[in-house]
Amino acid sequence: LSYNNIGVEGGKALAEPLYINTITTLNLYGTSIGIEGRNAMANASHKNNTLIYLRTGFFK
Repeated sequence: LSYNNIGVEGGKALAEPLYINTITTLNLYGTSIGIEGRNAMANASHKNNTLIYLRTGFFK
């Protein structure tokens, strides 16, 4: 998903499935999810036992 302008709301929406999903890698670099989206991802990733790699850099 890197370099797709999903924005803050998109970041929050993507965080929700991380609570129950079996995804192992997620690259959100350059997606403009902002601090709120990053925080949602971080909180969700703590509940996900399968996520190995989460990249959320380059916020706008």
